[in-house]
Amino acid sequence: MKLPHLSHPGLLLPALAFAAGVAVLAAPVRAQAPAWPTKPVHIVVPFPPGGTTDIIGRTVGDELARSLGQPVIIDNKPGANTNIGTAFVARAAPDGYTLLVASPSITTNPGLYRALDYDTARDLTGVSLITEVPLVMVIHPAIPATTLAELIAYVKASGKPLTCASTGSGSLAHLSCILLKNTTGLDVIHVPYKGGAPMLNDLLGGQVDTMFDAPATTLQHLQSGKMRALASTGPRRIASLPNVPTMKELGYENFDVVWWAGLLAPAGTPAPIIERLSVEVAKALDSPAVAARFTPLGIGANKETAEAFTARIRRDIVRWGKVFSDAGVKID
Repeated sequence: MKLPHLSHPGLLLPALAFAAGVAVLAAPVRAQAPAWPTKPVHIVVPFPPGGTTDIIGRTVGDELARSLGQPVIIDNKPGANTNIGTAFVARAAPDGYTLLVASPSITTNPGLYRALDYDTARDLTGVSLITEVPLVMVIHPAIPATTLAELIAYVKASGKPLTCASTGSGSLAHLSCILLKNTTGLDVIHVPYKGGAPMLNDLLGGQVDTMFDAPATTLQHLQSGKMRALASTGPRRIASLPNVPTMKELGYENFDVVWWAGLLAPAGTPAPIIERLSVEVAKALDSPAVAARFTPLGIGANKETAEAFTARIRRDIVRWGKVFSDAGVKID
């Protein structure tokens, strides 16, 4: 505030006191952040209801509703390999009221599709990782191999290609088939399916040789002897399959494929909101209610800060983009 010219010293102190009072009153107004949330929060799930990602979104959403004091509404927006729901959130107002439960497709789609309605790295930011699950490589028991080395020797001796099933082009299972070919030198033919159920049925029926899938899906069939596990794709062995080595243990250092789910927000969402959400998600993952819902599905809670999660996403976009580019895989 500009003080008037005061010729009499006696008037200076009252004027200074008045100016200081105005400054003190104005300071809280400048520092006060807008309240959040004051209305329902929407979490977009880019898959149909009932799937694993949907269950994860609803489970965490229920906990967030309790801790935030506002309803958390799940909006299922499936289609186009998650691109419809992802684009919706990417274009949403960055105010903390529209969020996305994402899976690795947001890191694979940029390298898979020639054109997208959004830019993952530019338009979205990570809030928190929720879970991560390695895949397990399984084969039909008719194949005479109990280790990956034996499988490689068998396929090369047979002179026939190895058929590798996946849940569709661009899926982590597809990427695993590509990596299997690139790292082992095997002749691998990718066989895409429209979902996990038909892929699993054909593996059990012997129509395809191998596939990469979640432990929860394959465990009962491994225990019954209807399929055989040769390796897992994460950094550590799977607790429910302690005798199955990782690909890294077998000498394939770059074979690291992990399915994950996490919460994202539109880029530009205020940092205090991102920080609040990240803290609340971490609290939710420690709750008995979440553990009770996740454990039967073979899902563990995996925390990661917003910064680390965002860095993971951007790193995987580059990594998977190169894998697709080198393999010549593109979708119009």
